Amino acid sequence: MYTKFCLIKLNKLYDLAAGGAARSAIGAQLDDLIGYVVGHFVPEEKEMQAKGYAGYELHKAEHKALTAVCGGFTNKVSCR
Repeated sequence: MYTKFCLIKLNKLYDLAAGGAARSAIGAQLDDLIGYVVGHFVPEEKEMQAKGYAGYELHKAEHKALTAVCGGFTNKVSCR
């Protein structure tokens, strides 16, 4: 279900950007997508720790890197 909602939000972002929507609308949808994705990280990381997932540290580092990329997107949208 997570992937489905993520793709719905991503498609909406694409439609706004491709359709020439206002930067504020694109930014709001980007914020919504990022919030959804990043909000998924905390419970996922807790579950990995609880189950002793061997690749936890690497996966957490990937979450951190993706969060930084998302921040960069947000800065680009809000600065123009």
